[in-house]
Amino acid sequence: MARKNDNDLFFTCSLIEYIGRRAKRTRRKVVDIFGKERLKRIYEYAEVFYCESIEKVADEFIKESKMTEGTFVSNIIL
Repeated sequence: MARKNDNDLFFTCSLIEYIGRRAKRTRRKVVDIFGKERLKRIYEYAEVFYCESIEKVADEFIKESKMTEGTFVSNIIL
């Protein structure tokens, strides 16, 4: 069974990835916009945030951080 910290880290990274795709921002830029304190809060309360849909949690953090849509375009061919 995975340890709690592994699950919290996985959720935090997944949320950053999801927000990056949704806001068309690089993952590094998402982390820069969030800052250390907000990332610590996401990690610390990951178990609570995990109970909500990732869309809702992402929307809340996008609004809270006043993140605007970027121009990042993935070069993945579907």
